[in-house]
Amino acid sequence: ILFSVIIKTLEVTGVVAVLSSLLYPIMTRLGLEAGLSPAVISGFFEITLGCQLAGAAPATIPLNQKIIITGSVIAWSGLSVHAQVASIISKTDMSIKPFVVARIIHAALAGFYTYLLTGPLAFISGALVFPAFVYTTPQGNSWYFWWERTVFASQKFFIIMLLFLSVSLLIYMVSCLKNRN
Repeated sequence: ILFSVIIKTLEVTGVVAVLSSLLYPIMTRLGLEAGLSPAVISGFFEITLGCQLAGAAPATIPLNQKIIITGSVIAWSGLSVHAQVASIISKTDMSIKPFVVARIIHAALAGFYTYLLTGPLAFISGALVFPAFVYTTPQGNSWYFWWERTVFASQKFFIIMLLFLSVSLLIYMVSCLKNRN
């Protein structure tokens, strides 16, 4: 709540507008719409507000750019989360610096990978994307509705089991090779 109040205060006093104008050249150089800069600034402080502003950005801003900013904001986590981590580790000999550096790298990589998967490599991500839910209420023939849901869930179950089996076999093979040597 503290960081939400800070962001609102910065917004009302015009600091967010000034920071946004400073961020415009960087955003445009990265190929992002300058209209997303308030989301970046809010996301720097607080994850939820940054994501909310990115999602509520004007419809003229491409969806992939909103997703890039949202992914980066989530990866950064916001200063509010950083403050929580700092308070947790304050009574230890651990330093907050590695955490902050890791969050910066994570945010940059999240934005970059999202750019790749929604841009140049969209054909790959499109093939791997499937909905989490099919229809939640019967539409038309009730029997077909339940059959379609069962087939859908079964496909996802078998895909996940195949993935687990593949990883397990890979781990087993690596451990066998280590034991041989």
